[in-house]
Amino acid sequence: MNPLNVASGYVELFLEDETNHQKKSYLETIKRNLVKGMELIDNAMKFSKLETMSYIEFDDLDLKIVIEEAVANLTPLAVSAGMIIENKIKGSMPARANKIIEDVFMNVISNAIKYAPEGKKIVVEGKDRGKSWSVRIKDFGEE
Repeated sequence: MNPLNVASGYVELFLEDETNHQKKSYLETIKRNLVKGMELIDNAMKFSKLETMSYIEFDDLDLKIVIEEAVANLTPLAVSAGMIIENKIKGSMPARANKIIEDVFMNVISNAIKYAPEGKKIVVEGKDRGKSWSVRIKDFGEE
């Protein structure tokens, strides 16, 4: 955790002095992802201690917001790969889930960016299934 805390401190210093809007946006993306990295490590440590599913913490989350944050964090990566991420989720998607779900979405979307052909788009869709949600991430790459 210490290297992530050090990196986060330096990002904070750079953010204070940065006047270029685009560079500031990149630094804020780095900062958000450092926080996510620290949360991921914390969650991994918690999950390694679990003996049963009854100990996993579930929170009321809006999957729409979770997915929007994942898309926002990965948009610069997609742009540099010559593609766009189209988020078609419009309405709220309330769910009881563990916060690690954002890491799942980040992983799936980043894999789509890595393996989809350049110039293609990634489409994120959500569908209400009654007692659950279905989230689909299409990358138009090879199957």
